[in-house]
Amino acid sequence: MIAPITQIFGEDITVDGIWEMDRAYPQWFGARNDISNNEFWHLRVVCEAAKSTEENPLTPAAEKDKIEKARDAALKNLKA
Repeated sequence: MIAPITQIFGEDITVDGIWEMDRAYPQWFGARNDISNNEFWHLRVVCEAAKSTEENPLTPAAEKDKIEKARDAALKNLKA
């Protein structure tokens, strides 16, 4: 079976285990290849702002969580 290079999985999917396949495309999971330079810049700025600083030190796990939440919120805003 051949799957198209479009989103085929929902946004709330968790993939686990070992897959026996010769390739997987990011677009299957909702990755976009049409993101503009402005959208990319916005995502980068949001993620950079969520990083640990001297004024607001975070543990590595807390920093990762904060960056992921900031990224997810920015992506939802871009979709709107």
